[in-house]
Amino acid sequence: MLRDGLSASIWAPKKGDHYGPKPGDWHCVCGYSNFASRTVCNKCTAPRGNDGHHSFGHASGMIPQRQTSGHLNAANQVYVTGHAHAPVDYSWQSIHQEHPTALKSSHGNQPRTVQTSDSLAIDLLDSQKYGLATSRWAPKNYRSRRQQSDEPEIWTRTIAKPRPQTNYTSPPVSKPLDLGLPYEVQHYILAMIQRILEEGCYDFASRWVPNKLFEYKWTCPEAVELSTWKKMLPEILPPNAITHVPNTSLEKGLADAVRIRNSAVHRHLSDNVEIQRMALQAQNLMAMFSDVTRQNKLYYLQVELGEWNGLNAVDPQAARSKLQRALQEISERPLDDMDWSPNAVSLEEVGPETVSETWAIYISHLFPSPTFLNLSIMAANFLDGWNIGRKSGPVSIGSHKLWLSVRGPDRKAGQPLVIIIPGLTSSTAGWAAVQRGLLPFTRVLQYERSGYGGSDCSPSKPTATTIAKELDLLLRAANIQPPYVTVAHSWGGVLSREFLALRPQDIVGMVFVDANQERTLEVLDWRQIGLSDLMAGVDYDDATGISQAHKLTADEWRIYKDIEGTEQHRRQADLEITEYPHSFPILKAKAQLHGEKPLLGDHRVCVIKGDNRVHLERLLDAGLARGNCDDAGEIGFRQLLSTWDVKDRALQKEILLLSTEGRFIEVADSGHNVHLTEPGSIVEGVKWILSELHKQAEQ
Repeated sequence: MLRDGLSASIWAPKKGDHYGPKPGDWHCVCGYSNFASRTVCNKCTAPRGNDGHHSFGHASGMIPQRQTSGHLNAANQVYVTGHAHAPVDYSWQSIHQEHPTALKSSHGNQPRTVQTSDSLAIDLLDSQKYGLATSRWAPKNYRSRRQQSDEPEIWTRTIAKPRPQTNYTSPPVSKPLDLGLPYEVQHYILAMIQRILEEGCYDFASRWVPNKLFEYKWTCPEAVELSTWKKMLPEILPPNAITHVPNTSLEKGLADAVRIRNSAVHRHLSDNVEIQRMALQAQNLMAMFSDVTRQNKLYYLQVELGEWNGLNAVDPQAARSKLQRALQEISERPLDDMDWSPNAVSLEEVGPETVSETWAIYISHLFPSPTFLNLSIMAANFLDGWNIGRKSGPVSIGSHKLWLSVRGPDRKAGQPLVIIIPGLTSSTAGWAAVQRGLLPFTRVLQYERSGYGGSDCSPSKPTATTIAKELDLLLRAANIQPPYVTVAHSWGGVLSREFLALRPQDIVGMVFVDANQERTLEVLDWRQIGLSDLMAGVDYDDATGISQAHKLTADEWRIYKDIEGTEQHRRQADLEITEYPHSFPILKAKAQLHGEKPLLGDHRVCVIKGDNRVHLERLLDAGLARGNCDDAGEIGFRQLLSTWDVKDRALQKEILLLSTEGRFIEVADSGHNVHLTEPGSIVEGVKWILSELHKQAEQ
């Protein structure tokens, strides 16, 4: 037994020492055993006996010291002779006194017994006087509780397993995280998010609890800490004040806002992923407040941060300039653009009665009343108007407004919406024939990119990522929910795939019409032929034969030509042409065509190839007729055209790698503008995708 319990501990006395009390040790009335050097009890602070011979807790005063020795017999019993303290193992179980001189212990499955012949040894083994019973780690009131119980008690002990010897070495010191953004920029972004949250909370409170602002004399957002809103808003807001956002709550959103504020105020160093997460948390809180403007700003910030690393690896200067422009746009204080009346539907289509209802809803936001619940239901129905009937009008995306038009059969939840994305320098006016073919069986969304048609000019350059982001913001602002099927032409193929990068879970089908992809300029760089010089004084539609081959009505054609002939359209087209070549390496960096799995999974992709070579040859002939091209230019042009069709077909077919299920359609003699000359092929492509979706839904 001497090899078990405390005997096996590294703290056990060495050979020749013993476990019992040492000379001078004394007991207190509380039962605690103290070292000889203590003048007061270490447990209850009672003073030691003044006579130096008697303690307050032991009848015999100082514990007499005696010389004893112990040995093991054949039965593994410890015998204690009358001249020494036995080396008592205080890790035993509490004792059953079956015999005055028989003490039992248990170790593992082997019962052991100590036979003693000395009354003092029995006293020293008394668990009520020594060992664990008097330890400072013993359970509270152990002694009194034990005295009142006749039940056996078990003390347990833990034997640590020896740690196996390994060749393990400490890991190397980890390198600092690649934060991506400079610290100054990080702090600027966090402070900006904090300000947006403070302003959002204040504006929200001004609509729902303006009396509290008056009561506490809070006249501006800076007057109230986010921690104050965290405590106050959940207690004073009516239940219908908050818009439901999945996987979060008002309490959690406000707690996240306080953490963001702490990170900004205390200058916490954060990596790019963490800042994106904070932007998402702030966006969710603004969504609960139905604050579309600030929600879009924060979403815009989240997208820009997500694009920073990829673009920074390609062109650091461009990445810096792009993010700097975005931050300047986002940080503008939302003063006059905070229009809380629904702006998703054109007032011309709504009519004066609905405008009056809208104004009533706005007033009810400022001054809550018992009738608000009915008004909120009216507002919800009003905003759902984009899914029913024929609607069009400008929609604010925060920085400016885009013109939106939705037509076709009324849409139910879960039904796909077809989104048309025109090509480089093009408006949606040229898609009238395609829309006519689609409207009988599906709902179609058309919108004008910034600077075209009825849309305002954007404060940002028309890069592919910016255009895709603005489409995303438009859909969110108008509350037009997925799923979506995109139909994209030419450079619109790049734009639609940038949109896919933003909403990969929301797109259930894609149609590409003679579309560009990331390697287009690597393989077929049409810019080298100098089209702008070649077309001097040449009407594109007349030279290519589109004027005669298009399938638009006379009115549709006139409108199309009028819109694209405006000075504003030309200026915006020039801006897009400038940004056009920069979009390809950015898309290529996303590696959408060569991932481990197709990005769209089994959602269908339809690629419709026109014959751009036909139009280019006609343009060359028209340019030669006007003397716009010399012999050397003509030779280079014709060399490019000699291999154009083969290379173009290969590029188009690569787009099918987006999905496991695709269809390739080739339209001979259509030229590049298939939507004008062969709109029926696009309608058939959309029909195929929708029919496949219907089959998948039935399975």
